[in-house]
Amino acid sequence: MGDKRRGRVDCDALLAKLDDLWREAGRPFYPEMVRLAKSMIDEGGPEEWRSLSTSTLSNVMNGKFTRLPAWPLIRTIVTVLYKHGTLHGRMDASPQKISTLTREFAEVWDAIETRYAPAGPAASPYVPGDILEPEVRLAQPAPTAFRMPRAWGRIGAAILRRAGQGDATAAYRAAVLLACEAAREEVTPAYRRQLLGEADGWKKEATGSVAEAMTLQLEGPGLLRAASDLAFRRGLRPQTSMIFIQAFLHVEHALQRKNADGEPQTRSIGG
Repeated sequence: MGDKRRGRVDCDALLAKLDDLWREAGRPFYPEMVRLAKSMIDEGGPEEWRSLSTSTLSNVMNGKFTRLPAWPLIRTIVTVLYKHGTLHGRMDASPQKISTLTREFAEVWDAIETRYAPAGPAASPYVPGDILEPEVRLAQPAPTAFRMPRAWGRIGAAILRRAGQGDATAAYRAAVLLACEAAREEVTPAYRRQLLGEADGWKKEATGSVAEAMTLQLEGPGLLRAASDLAFRRGLRPQTSMIFIQAFLHVEHALQRKNADGEPQTRSIGG
């Protein structure tokens, strides 16, 4: 394990948690973890999983890196270990367990990233590239410098661009999309705060011009209703409607996860 004096990122806390989870999961061999990750990717879904290799796993698990591994990579490894543990009866299979694991690892990852990240413009945690590249920068940019997460594609980027040009309707839609992105389970705490801050900024830009902006809630059932309304609003192109349907599903999943111990939220999409 290196330290900052030798130009390496000190990830002792992260590596210790990964080692503990690996042991709890039954000490799976790396090829088995590679197969589990591939099956998760093949299943599809909204989550951003990373493909694994035995060399990648060896580098990460043994601290053979100079830069903090990307959060989607760490989250994939954590989920793979959880799945292996449940498949072999060593861990309880429950939404609460994986949610708790994800949150705990995100907090540790975020603390390390906060310590070492240089100031600079923010980058989305879904930008592809080297598996060990740092992918989040914590400096708060101006709204026009913030890039729409790639999950929303060119349509989302166009919405943000129009918002930056003074389009109040686009500003409202950008606020909804960014708030929905913040509801995703795999988003780290620092990036979630940044997304919500950006969403609030665009909400303020739209307030006074777009009626819904004044009462827009950036979390919870209010956000769910806003995403549902945009998903089925007349006059939107089908491609635009689809990204708001996806946004709705992110928030709905987050609410169901939050209420896992009680009655699940009733789906209101299209209602």
